[in-house]
Amino acid sequence: MLYLDIHQEKEKTMMEFLEYLKRRHVLGPGRRPLSDVSAEQYDNRLHNLKRRGIYQDEPEVTEGMLEQIARTYKNGLDHYPRALAYYIEYLDYLEKSGSPDGGTGTDS
Repeated sequence: MLYLDIHQEKEKTMMEFLEYLKRRHVLGPGRRPLSDVSAEQYDNRLHNLKRRGIYQDEPEVTEGMLEQIARTYKNGLDHYPRALAYYIEYLDYLEKSGSPDGGTGTDS
């Protein structure tokens, strides 16, 4: 039961990040909209970085993370750092909004 609760919480967090990606251009000036496919790709990249232990909710991207990405993924430095930047941007947005749901007024 505990595993299921943790898994559901991770899914909820990821879904919130995915929704943020889909509407980030509305939330901040000068941001280009992302297609649903691109948003899902960034979400999957973040999930894989966390699964491999490369990223663990640090507030910034480090040289060590970049080195691990380069070793782990072919052409990884072309895609994965941006996923991290978007996620850190998302965490900052949540902190500034003061709401765990990202200011949407919902829990999911």
